[in-house]
Amino acid sequence: MQPDLMVLITAGPSLAFRCGTSLVSEGDMRAEVARKCGEPDYIDSWEEERILRDFRTDRYDDPRTGSRRFYREPFLVKEKVKIDVWTYNLGSTQFTRYLTFENGVLVEITTGDKGY
Repeated sequence: MQPDLMVLITAGPSLAFRCGTSLVSEGDMRAEVARKCGEPDYIDSWEEERILRDFRTDRYDDPRTGSRRFYREPFLVKEKVKIDVWTYNLGSTQFTRYLTFENGVLVEITTGDKGY
């Protein structure tokens, strides 16, 4: 007896989007997407300030033993991120695509409702 196989399909982020005969995927640059897909129907842009946790490595020289120890010390870094969301309305027979760029790099492709 073989086990049953269940496949779950969910709507959500995609890793790639086909524009005619071209394929764009996460990691592509904004200019490359514009070249492959043309100008979007709508662009929404804003800037966010994010706080990232990073680490630096410091050295401690123990004068008593002459030994060296390395340790990692956490610190916070502020980063400004320019976000652009490009909307491609593909018509009433296809779903709308939303392409999110952070600092010019495509980071997310999501599918919306049917276009108009």
